Amino acid sequence: MRALQQEWTVVIRSTHDVEKTSEGWRIRRIMLAPIHYRGNPVGLAFVKGKRLV
Repeated sequence: MRALQQEWTVVIRSTHDVEKTSEGWRIRRIMLAPIHYRGNPVGLAFVKGKRLV
């Protein structure tokens, strides 16, 4: 049986939380907010509202 190939197009807005340390700037957190998506909606219900990292 051949696996069904999935393809999504996702447009996101990213927000970065940074802090300055003695070694330089450090990224503390990156938040991704989907603005638009196109593709198979089956996986969307699985990841919607879940923290991935």
